[in-house]
Amino acid sequence: MPGNTDSAPTPWNYTNTPDEDAGQVACGTYNGNADVTWSYNEELVLADVQSADLQTLHDWWNNDS
Repeated sequence: MPGNTDSAPTPWNYTNTPDEDAGQVACGTYNGNADVTWSYNEELVLADVQSADLQTLHDWWNNDS
């Protein structure tokens, strides 16, 4: 994902339920900005956030979203 490369959507899960997909996440760029898009299956949510730096944005998503 980070490393300035786009990624195809990939499943994500919570640490305490590693065999249960919670949704999908993909990273890339949009209009010159770093972009992380993810879904959350249980709540039928699709979210998208942008930032200047993909690594920082992915770290935020991984730790705080």
